[in-house]
Amino acid sequence: LHHDDPDTETAMIDSFCRRNIDGLLISSSSEESAILRLVANYDIPIVFLDRVLRSDKFSCASIDNYKAGYIAGEYLASLGHKLIGCLTQGLNVWQPYQRLAGFKTALHDHGVEFYDKFVVEVPALNYEYGVYGAQKLLAQKAGGLPTAIWAMEDQLAAGAMQTFISAGYRIPDDLSIMGMDNIDLSHMLSPALTTITYPFQEIANVVVQCILDRCAGGKATDTQQFVFDPQLVVRGSTTAPPLNPGINI
Repeated sequence: LHHDDPDTETAMIDSFCRRNIDGLLISSSSEESAILRLVANYDIPIVFLDRVLRSDKFSCASIDNYKAGYIAGEYLASLGHKLIGCLTQGLNVWQPYQRLAGFKTALHDHGVEFYDKFVVEVPALNYEYGVYGAQKLLAQKAGGLPTAIWAMEDQLAAGAMQTFISAGYRIPDDLSIMGMDNIDLSHMLSPALTTITYPFQEIANVVVQCILDRCAGGKATDTQQFVFDPQLVVRGSTTAPPLNPGINI
C-alpha cells in the first residue's frame, strides 16, 4: 500500500520490477510521465488499473473517470441545484482530479457556478472522512452550505449523510447527497443512495486476463486499453432543491 504517496509508490514499483516477477498490475496515483519512465526499462507485462493512459505502450483498464464526474454534475444540475458541493480525495491523485474536471465542466455546461468553498479534500475515501468532510462544511454554515453534494465514494457519502442527519438536516428534502461506486452499502442506507456504478468485477477480470494472456506467450509490447462507461443509479437521497432553502448562501 503506497497511500497515494508518489515517492513510496515509485520505490515499491521499482522493487517489484527488480524481483523478476511475471507481471505487474499498477494502480498509480503518480503523474503519468513519471511512472511510465520508471517502468519503461522493464520487459515484463504491466497493466495499469483505474486510469486511461495517453501512452499506448502499456495496457490499462478503467472507468471513464471524467465522464463519471460529468454525469454527477449534470444530474445534480438537472434537478435544479445551483449550490453544489463535492467531497473528494486529494486532487494530486489522478482519479479524483479527472472526476472533478468532468464535474466542473458539467456545471459550467448547465450554467451552474462552481464554488471552491464547497469542495472538501479528504485524505481517504471512507466513512470517517465523510464525517470529517461534512463537519467542515457545517463549520462554514454562516457562509452558506450547498443544497447538493457529490461524494466520490459511497462510504464517504454515507459518513456525510449521517453527519448532516445528526445535525438536523433532512435527506433529501434539505440536502441531496450522491455517491460513487454503487457498493452494497449504497442501497442499505436510509434513504438509499443515488450513486454511479463502478464495474469492479469486469475491470478485475480484464486486467487479470490481460496479464495471464501475455504471460502465456503474448509480447510485453502488445497493449490494449479498456475503458468502461459509468452509469447513474438514481435512488432516494437526491431530489430538487427546497423552494426556500435555509442552508444556502
